[in-house]
Amino acid sequence: MVNENLVICNSHPESILFRLLRFSWLLVALMVAVMPVKAGSRSPDLFNVSLQNVNPLQGLLRFGMENHLPLEVILSSQAGLCDSTKNISLKSAPINSVMDAVLAGSNYVWSTEGGVIVIKPRTLPESSKYILGLKFERFTGMETTLQGLGIILNGYIQSKLHPAEGFAGDILQSPDAEKVGPLDLTNVTVEQIANQIVSQDGKGAWILYPIPDDVAKATDVRRFYLYGYSDDSHALGNLSCANPNGS
Repeated sequence: MVNENLVICNSHPESILFRLLRFSWLLVALMVAVMPVKAGSRSPDLFNVSLQNVNPLQGLLRFGMENHLPLEVILSSQAGLCDSTKNISLKSAPINSVMDAVLAGSNYVWSTEGGVIVIKPRTLPESSKYILGLKFERFTGMETTLQGLGIILNGYIQSKLHPAEGFAGDILQSPDAEKVGPLDLTNVTVEQIANQIVSQDGKGAWILYPIPDDVAKATDVRRFYLYGYSDDSHALGNLSCANPNGS
């Protein structure tokens, strides 16, 4: 009898503790379940989106800026990302729902590569594929802005296409601009370098405008642009599917 009472007395506190723990976890679960996703913020996997009268390109860039998601955008000669405007309103939506809504009817597809959202034509032009696949044994970039690193990458592309020519460029930046780098990468392609750059700190987006079938002419006009969300929001908000350099 004594042993039996001892057993009951010893197990009773454990039973109470177990029930208290279960109740505590239940409260936590309920609190998480009813917590709303605030406008302009997101959980790790869910987004609130409100886009009014935007074309797909504008929608992509605004979504990327608001959520600090690095973007890669490859445009074809038949852009399809600026042909029409739409309104998009989504609550607590996963990334695939957002991207599908933005790209609906555009003949563009999306994927993710190392944390970067990639948007490209369903059929990628061979000339664009060639430029993106150019490989460098080493890429180095000084400490500068994301846009500055993009200008340096443009120089690398030119040197690869025209090895007998040199290149020069100006990197203009505000004293208050966000600085990233320096970068030192080995055995990387143009696409890999660009994605590494836009993944730095405040994140950013890069755009490759259509490349001529004769890729040797790709450096006649600048066709690669890289922007940082922290410093280039105005430029990103005014981008179109037409190359800013007019070709």
